[in-house]
Amino acid sequence: MAHELDALTTEIENTSDLERQLTSVDKVPEKKESFWHKAGDIALYVSDLYFKPKSFEQSGKVYEALGVKRFKKFMFNGDYMAALVRKADPDYKLINSWGSAGLWEQVTRLFESIHVGFGGVILFDTIDCLADGDYKRAAVGAAINTVVNIYPIMLQRYNRARIYKVLGRKQRMSAY
Repeated sequence: MAHELDALTTEIENTSDLERQLTSVDKVPEKKESFWHKAGDIALYVSDLYFKPKSFEQSGKVYEALGVKRFKKFMFNGDYMAALVRKADPDYKLINSWGSAGLWEQVTRLFESIHVGFGGVILFDTIDCLADGDYKRAAVGAAINTVVNIYPIMLQRYNRARIYKVLGRKQRMSAY
């Protein structure tokens, strides 16, 4: 009987310790972030540093001086295409709400990333042509890269700066 009483007492003591551990806020182990979560946070921070419009880009004047505004007219979702769509739908707007502004900010990041990647490939080919002394092919590569990648990259940065202005207005309006 004494042995059973000792076993019961030990079980109660162990249960109480377990209950104290489960209910104690102090002893709950903190959830550690995995390496991949930390790496993702760092990647997001670095990409935001790259994609956020720099001070010289915010007014758009640099890109306008380089002809990006004229280039924009001929691009997909540019001025001429929007005018054609408005003939069928007079209420058409590419960005028609705060939500669509945020979405298009992400789209500009995607499009710019694609053009940076392809631009890098063409740049390396152009450098290789220069190293081989094939100046004509290097000049053609540079011209193609300018039209197909450099101007679209500048256009996405120009558009993103304009979107940031719109989103900044929204934040100022919601502060009131």
